[in-house]
Amino acid sequence: MKSLALTFGVSLLVVANLIGAGILGIPILAGIAGFWPSLILMVLSCIAMMYSAIFLARRACEEKDPVFNYPSLYACQLGNLGKHVATITNALVLYGLMTAYIAGGSIILAQLFGMQHASTWLMILFFAFMTILTLTGIKFFEKCNYILMIVLWGAFIVMCFIGVGHSQASNLQHMDLAFLLLALPMIITGFHFHNLIPTLATHVKYDKKTLYTAIVIGMILGLIINTIWLYVATSVIPLTGEFSLVKCFSGGIPASIPMNQIIHSTTFISATMIFSMLAILTSYVGNGLGLLGFCEDLSRNYLKIERKWFIIALTFIPPLVIAFTFQDIFLKAIGIVGGIGIVTLFGILPAIIDFKTSNKKFIPVTFCLVFTVILVIQIVLDLHIIRFLPPTI
Repeated sequence: MKSLALTFGVSLLVVANLIGAGILGIPILAGIAGFWPSLILMVLSCIAMMYSAIFLARRACEEKDPVFNYPSLYACQLGNLGKHVATITNALVLYGLMTAYIAGGSIILAQLFGMQHASTWLMILFFAFMTILTLTGIKFFEKCNYILMIVLWGAFIVMCFIGVGHSQASNLQHMDLAFLLLALPMIITGFHFHNLIPTLATHVKYDKKTLYTAIVIGMILGLIINTIWLYVATSVIPLTGEFSLVKCFSGGIPASIPMNQIIHSTTFISATMIFSMLAILTSYVGNGLGLLGFCEDLSRNYLKIERKWFIIALTFIPPLVIAFTFQDIFLKAIGIVGGIGIVTLFGILPAIIDFKTSNKKFIPVTFCLVFTVILVIQIVLDLHIIRFLPPTI
């Protein structure tokens, strides 16, 4: 019974980490691409990210080191080049997600309270509140994490229950397969929890079977949740119009905003606000602590600066400046994080190590090619070599 309870508890931690800013952005690009092709892509992405998660979990359990970290693993297996690539992409993931949280949170607040004219001040206030909470509220979150998760899940259930009542089957018929390329990095981000694996390995006392089972269960639950949300959001939000998928894409707006405008329900709006803000809040705190540790290591060991104020500034100021300068960057930031940072750090590099250390070469080669294709697609899109234009609003 204890083993089952531990497995279930760890799987819930995996699911909790899968529910973040990505789930607010997935329906936009995936909805334009089409529900059914996006669903197939979600299943394939889940399998690919599960492969890398299982591989990294195996390495973490074999190392049995409480301070196990990916740059060290990649340095050991791939030399200094692997370490430098891992360090750069880890910074990209952490800074990119922080930027997305700041931009997305301020957009949600501005839309919900009808204060678009004061979006700049809302962003600054939102950033200040979240950052102070990150720096001072660690113990609070440790004590209240389960309560926050229950509230978040409750809000999600309410959103989906009310949303289904306003769904339109005709909204699911549209397909624009070219937009699958734009949706892919966003979907990959929706299945990212890999930074948590070393902590989970320690938590289960390096029991591979327990950790593997928890990862598989957690990711399957995450796939189910993402599928339900994708169905609800894309069946409610029309492709074009004033409150539409295309309008969200053009403005970098989370899916919850147009749903509030379409579904005139105070209960739905309240549930949306609670879910959106808690998803961003918990993700911001967890990611902020990870970035704070990363910057502390960078500052002390590379820059030789140990002043606390400098480390805090290095952690939180860059994402604020980027979000402030590009206030519609929510979808773009998550796309870059998924398409470049996550696929490299948690896709390509693990597959290369698996290829070097495993007798079975076909599986790592296949997944390495898949993740490399995603990386190339994102780079091509970022360089504007190919542009995708949505249907006319």
